[in-house]
Amino acid sequence: MKHLYSSALLVFSFLILFGQSCPGLGSISYQRWNNISGSTVSSLTSNSNYPNNPSSSGTLTIFEIPQNTGNNYGMKVYGYICPPTSGNYVFWIASDENA
Repeated sequence: MKHLYSSALLVFSFLILFGQSCPGLGSISYQRWNNISGSTVSSLTSNSNYPNNPSSSGTLTIFEIPQNTGNNYGMKVYGYICPPTSGNYVFWIASDENA
């Protein structure tokens, strides 16, 4: 059976405020659904427990999912960040199936 580890649905929301202060550094949350068969994002989104009944949920201290945390699950990671107003920023995504 294929892993859905990174069929994880990653949702990035970036808060860009011009002339306003940003509330803190931001916030990153996750929801996880176990026992998802298949290896596509639609395997997660078509599951009867998605989106209202995740197996677990919580907050993350970094915008990264730990490696080797199991098989046959899907995740949604979402939130916002408040970066300094100037600088270079690099965002990337990695997966072992689909993301």
